[in-house]
Amino acid sequence: MHIHGDGASSVFVGNAAPLDPSFWAVGITGVALGSELTVAGMTIQANASTGALTRPVVLVQDCAGSVTLHGCAFPMLFAGVAAETLSLRQASWTILSSSSIDAYSGAVGIRAASSGLWIQDSTVVPGDMQLFKVGLQAVVLEDSALYVVSSVLRGNAGANSGGPVCSLPTLPLKSAGKPGWHAIESFGASIVKIVGGPGALIQGGDAGAGLCPMYFVPGGNAIRAHDATQVLAAPIAGLLQSGFPSSGAPLPAIEVSESAIAFQGAPLYPSLDVVPTLASPGASIQLEVQGNPQSRVVYFAALELADAPIAMPGIDGALALAASFFPLGSKMLDAQGAASLSVVLPADPAFVGLAPRVQVLEFGPAQLAVSNPELIVLL
Repeated sequence: MHIHGDGASSVFVGNAAPLDPSFWAVGITGVALGSELTVAGMTIQANASTGALTRPVVLVQDCAGSVTLHGCAFPMLFAGVAAETLSLRQASWTILSSSSIDAYSGAVGIRAASSGLWIQDSTVVPGDMQLFKVGLQAVVLEDSALYVVSSVLRGNAGANSGGPVCSLPTLPLKSAGKPGWHAIESFGASIVKIVGGPGALIQGGDAGAGLCPMYFVPGGNAIRAHDATQVLAAPIAGLLQSGFPSSGAPLPAIEVSESAIAFQGAPLYPSLDVVPTLASPGASIQLEVQGNPQSRVVYFAALELADAPIAMPGIDGALALAASFFPLGSKMLDAQGAASLSVVLPADPAFVGLAPRVQVLEFGPAQLAVSNPELIVLL
């Protein structure tokens, strides 16, 4: 099923006041294995005028099939505090693509429990009540898998007060700020894979300013991994950054505890971007790839996703397209590892409403690898 708007600037979805603010704006449940639900081209927000939000703005729950949120905007409101903007609970495969989450005041951007989440070409920023800085992490995982490509995830800055109290002649009973929040925090047997891609940044929040200069207050990690989490990140300078502390050196970009492990030094994985992602029949689109310089890439397309990501022997990453996929062409990546393939969409108006997917296979210097799957919505 595909539910398509005309773009995030013109189609709004939400719960209307004065309804109980404990209701979410969008609830997606029970998408069966082998089924696919796409929501595209909308602004999604909840109305909290009657009180604080106590439920997620969007809930995806008990879905064995795939759910895609594409070309959507989730704007911040200062009306209340939500549990999180996007909540995944036992959702096998959710893709957030070409979207922006500017979370509600004091809310986590995305919380995933026993779920699979792919974030691509998107921005996720937790809610921020400005002066009070009560926003949290961009993404929190519990026994979940996270794949991030060509996206910006930021932890919020710490509060400007509420830390240790100091008493100086010039600063009587003043407090330090609080630590910055991590961009990604994971628990349980989670898996975190950071591919990189154009514009990618995973950044912890800065420490709160405070008024006690003698106290060291840390910034947040880019990734904070607990329990049995496994972290794999591409070796790209500046991809992972911790937030600035109140003084001294920042924390490591990745910090692990318990039996969690992290490895940054994996091969450079290919990333794919489609411009534009909302197009009309007969329009020309660009399929832009970033990967290893001088490598060959082959473009494939399918009218739908596979039932679940497919791991194939000898190929890094997961094939996301249905078995009916077909080739679109191939390109050689240039010295900067970039290539673009121009494709003209069929001019037949009967194609309106379709949402084909595209993915590339890279013949890299040491291995075969597949990119993220990109969506093209025909309006």
